[in-house]
Amino acid sequence: MNDIAVQITGIGKCYRRGRADRQSYNPTLVSVMKRIFRSGKYEAIDGNTFWALKEINLEICRGEVFGIIGHNGAGKSTLLKIIAGIIKPTTGCVQVAGRIAALLEVGTGFHQELTGRENIYMSAVLMGMKHRDVDDKFDEIVDFAGVRDFIDTPTKRYSSGMQLRLAFSVAAHLKADVLFVDEVLAVGDAAFQEKCLGVIEDRVRDGRTIVLVSHNMSTISRMCDRVALLDVGKIVSVGKPQEVIQRYLRGVQKEGEPTVSFEKEMDRPFQIAFLKILNDSNEPETVHDFNAPMTLEIGLDSRMHQKIIVSVHLLTVNGIDMCQSRFTEGKSGFLDAGTRIEVLHVTFPGGVLNTGKFLFQVTAKSKTVDYSERRHSPVFSIHLFNGLESNPFFERQNSGLLRLPMKWQKGQFN
Repeated sequence: MNDIAVQITGIGKCYRRGRADRQSYNPTLVSVMKRIFRSGKYEAIDGNTFWALKEINLEICRGEVFGIIGHNGAGKSTLLKIIAGIIKPTTGCVQVAGRIAALLEVGTGFHQELTGRENIYMSAVLMGMKHRDVDDKFDEIVDFAGVRDFIDTPTKRYSSGMQLRLAFSVAAHLKADVLFVDEVLAVGDAAFQEKCLGVIEDRVRDGRTIVLVSHNMSTISRMCDRVALLDVGKIVSVGKPQEVIQRYLRGVQKEGEPTVSFEKEMDRPFQIAFLKILNDSNEPETVHDFNAPMTLEIGLDSRMHQKIIVSVHLLTVNGIDMCQSRFTEGKSGFLDAGTRIEVLHVTFPGGVLNTGKFLFQVTAKSKTVDYSERRHSPVFSIHLFNGLESNPFFERQNSGLLRLPMKWQKGQFN
């Protein structure tokens, strides 16, 4: 047990859909608990309840970076909040060895009317840091967050990115044994994300334990020693990052179908309506010739007039991030979607990817409202067809993710 930082035993979390009736709340709670302890089974107690987590058992070792992945609604954030002690489980228990720090939402623990300076002290003290320790670390916290010019400004005037940087900086400078980090890193820019990952690596070298939730498979693959995959509140796989990520990505969409459509939700300001893989003849296809370009078609369904940034990552099936491209329109850099379905096309050149399987990760983020979506395209494969043998710069057996024409020449030493 001395090597275990987090022990999770039989965790389950039950929620009620809709608004609870105040008069019937207590008897309903009693009824729920009676049925749980009598049967010991996880079931829907009535039509208005559901289990967000079911029978979760995990052991996370000291000094380990442990990742938690899964689709939206799988229960990742709920599990992290239970481990961090923010919410209580319906069943089961959690034991955490040592002091913990959690960064689960942008501006965790911040009061919007207080200044950045005041929030640093309040947040740090609430998380167990002594006032004199905050004094010693104050300049480091501010410089890391990059908000010195606004440190005496109320945080309600901060952007979400500024609040994130400050919140992460406070959590990163705590003398915590276990650090919980949710998907909030996605809010920061690329430079700050890299900075945060560097801090996490430093903490691991110091023997700290990190529990990381993220949709960024490249980050998970790079940082984690082990990964757990959640689906519908259950753990379906725990193991090495490459193996678990590959299982997750394969299950995101059915391989072989070039088009995937997503269910329409009218309460969202916009949605990624569909993703489609096209060949060089503009036909839906998931099997592509090495030499031929391919196109990703993106459908955006907008409910209101707004500006949307669309970015595309090319991934391997085990989560390696190959490259990124962002849609720009004129000098604005944003898509003006309006009140209709907009269709975007992004074309990837042929003659670059080696044989293998890949997919696209598409992120759409609104600049008008605080909302974003991330979806994965169907998996597609690259094959070598006839005619390649005539090219002297290519070899039939070629390892690596890229297959580029390298020209060799033999010279003489003068």
